[in-house]
Amino acid sequence: MIDIHVHLWQWEHTPEYIVEQMTSRGYFGDREPESFFTTESLLAALDEAGVDLGVLLPLRSENFGWRVSNEYVASKVAEAPDRLLGFAGVSPLASDASNELRQAVEELDLRGLKLHPPMQMFDPGDVRCFPIYEMLQDYGLPVLLHSGSGPSQLSDRYSNPHLADEIAVHFPNLKIILAHAGRFWYQETLTMMRRHANIYVDISANVGKATGYGLLLALLVAMKEVVGDVRRVLFASDFPWYTPKRMLDLLLEAKAASKMLPEPLTLTETDIELITDGNARHLLGLD
Repeated sequence: MIDIHVHLWQWEHTPEYIVEQMTSRGYFGDREPESFFTTESLLAALDEAGVDLGVLLPLRSENFGWRVSNEYVASKVAEAPDRLLGFAGVSPLASDASNELRQAVEELDLRGLKLHPPMQMFDPGDVRCFPIYEMLQDYGLPVLLHSGSGPSQLSDRYSNPHLADEIAVHFPNLKIILAHAGRFWYQETLTMMRRHANIYVDISANVGKATGYGLLLALLVAMKEVVGDVRRVLFASDFPWYTPKRMLDLLLEAKAASKMLPEPLTLTETDIELITDGNARHLLGLD
């Protein structure tokens, strides 16, 4: 199994709104928050769900004074190189973005790029970002973009999945992952996936309030109905916001609930194997 979306960072550098969000919702229980942000804690969470490989993503925003560096990501991967794979982070409009990405790939062996448009306050379709996308396309590495409505402290202006359209039009061989599958903007996500064969989604944070798995089930059924299959859907937890075990349980509950639907829409064992392993393995060039 592969979890395409996990995080680690130094808790003392966390922006205040993230601290308030995580502590007010009881993410840490009786534990000290710092205890969650260790390689050992992440590996234990992966083990609990039977996940073999976690893709470690940076969080970066000069606007919020938050910079999980590429060197930090690489150092964490080095602590468990058989269990973790790292993506880089850059400020895509910065003058040194291309050089920073090149260093991250060629010197630090990071295997993709994570961008968070609403937190970094940029339009991912801005032509000034194109040198970054061209470089990734040449390397054969993916870009993972935050998508979907987020915390009220962030503007949703740059969160809409439709913003990936401009990238996919100009870089048809670049693998683009929409994190959270455009949460709450599923129609736009499905439209992008119908238009572009190089757009993927991860399922992190698609958690409903009533049944828990309701949003996830709706997303996956719509994927089979509109796109035709789930071959561009990737398992993801967004650890530490959700654990891999939590997201796996929701996925299996969605599979069970889908049995009431007509057969073409039922989630099969093959679908689950693709979502949890095969799709990511192919995208990352590990198959």
